[in-house]
Amino acid sequence: MNPKTRRYGTATLVAVDYALLEILPDEGQMIGLKPIALQVSSIKLRPEFEGFSGNQIAGRLKALQYMELVTTQITLPLQAGVGWQRTKAGKEALQRNGRVAT
Repeated sequence: MNPKTRRYGTATLVAVDYALLEILPDEGQMIGLKPIALQVSSIKLRPEFEGFSGNQIAGRLKALQYMELVTTQITLPLQAGVGWQRTKAGKEALQRNGRVAT
C-alpha cells in the first residue's frame, strides 16, 4: 500500500463520494478503442452536482483515488484530457453501503 493511500485509508466517505461512485463507469469499460470515462467538466453539468465547483469535484475524486476507489483514464482525443472510472474496490464500497452501481 502506498503512503498516500494509507493517509486516506481510514477516511469516511461522504454523500458526494457515493454520488460520484454511482455515476462513474467501471474500470476498463470501453467503446471500441475509446475508454468510457467521465471528466470533471461533464460531471459538474449533471443536476445532482449543481452548486459544486469543478475544483470541489476534482478534490473529492483525488481523495477517492488515494483510497483506490477510482482511477484516471486518458480520454480520446488526447486534447480531451483525463477522465475517471470506478475501480473494483469502489464498486464494492457502494455495495457495502446499499448503493447500486450503474
